Amino acid sequence: MATKRRRFTAQFKARVALEAFRGDRTIQAIAAKHQVHPNQVSVWKRQAQESCSIGLSNQVRPPQRATLQRPAAFAAFSIQSPML
Repeated sequence: MATKRRRFTAQFKARVALEAFRGDRTIQAIAAKHQVHPNQVSVWKRQAQESCSIGLSNQVRPPQRATLQRPAAFAAFSIQSPML
């Protein structure tokens, strides 16, 4: 019989991620303490870091679009079709 998949609360994930942020223990030691895989601890730490950086930013900047600068010689140029 297969084991049931474990589900972790957001509070538990935050507690583990915070412990990983402190840096006083290795990821392996934290994972062993909480009985999770070390990769999972690293993922939760990265997700917490990304969400904190988004939350702390003062201003959300939209991506800047590159503007196309055309030379002045092309300003008066228009394409004319010989069939019209």
